[in-house]
Order: sequence, then structure tokens, then C-alpha cells
Amino acid sequence: MSVKTARNLRNALFHVTDLDGTAKRARIEGYNVGGKTGTAHKVKPTGGYFDNRYTVSFVGMLPVEDPAFVCLIVIDDPTSKHCHPGGGTVCAPVFQKLATRLAAAMNIPKNTPSAEADKKKASRAQASSSPSKPPRR
Repeated sequence: MSVKTARNLRNALFHVTDLDGTAKRARIEGYNVGGKTGTAHKVKPTGGYFDNRYTVSFVGMLPVEDPAFVCLIVIDDPTSKHCHPGGGTVCAPVFQKLATRLAAAMNIPKNTPSAEADKKKASRAQASSSPSKPPRR
């Protein structure tokens, strides 16, 4: 795989965890996370698929620019009364908790400003008369 293709792929995986992405629940403050969700119907032993039974997954990496680790979460036949069970709703939050602990244990430095720093920067920018770009995550 070329360097350009790898960069484009990591960028696409980063957008999966954007606020509009299917795995926004995998986001970790201070880090750029990338990943991919998966939701598959379970197969009936007699053939065909169950209507409301799934195997769901999320594979994520942190930081997306130069991954220190990749982690796959798979949950077989999840149940939820609060949301449709999918990789982004069930597995992404598990990844988020695990990856937060892994990043701390591995001493991976944060690579994006914290939300608090973003708010302060935005306040300073708004107070100044010069226009500024919105904070990046």
C-alpha cells in the first residue's frame, strides 16, 4: 500500500469517529481516533437470517495519524432497550473506555487540544477583533 493510500484510509477512518460519524461514541478527548463499525445479522441454523439478532463490532486505532495500537471489540447478540444494537452504539463505547486506559498506560501523549483549551481559545478569539479559524480537534 502506498503512503498516500494509507494516509487516505486513515483519514476516512478518522471521519467514522467524527461528530456525524457512525462511531462518534469512540471519540476520546485529546486524541484523534479512527475506526470502522460493523453490524451483521446472525444466521439461522436452518438458513436465512434472524430479524433482530446481530454480531456487532468496532475496530479502532489511536492516534489515527501514527497508531500506537489497534483494538477490535466484538459483541455477539447484544441487547439494548435504549438504541439499535450496532457497532457504533454498542462496541464504540467499549473501545472508548478501553482505549482511554490503554493510552494512559502506554503514556501516549495527547495530540489534540482538550475541549477546555478549545473553549478558552474560542473565547479569546471571539474577544479579539481579528477573525480566527474555529478550533480543530
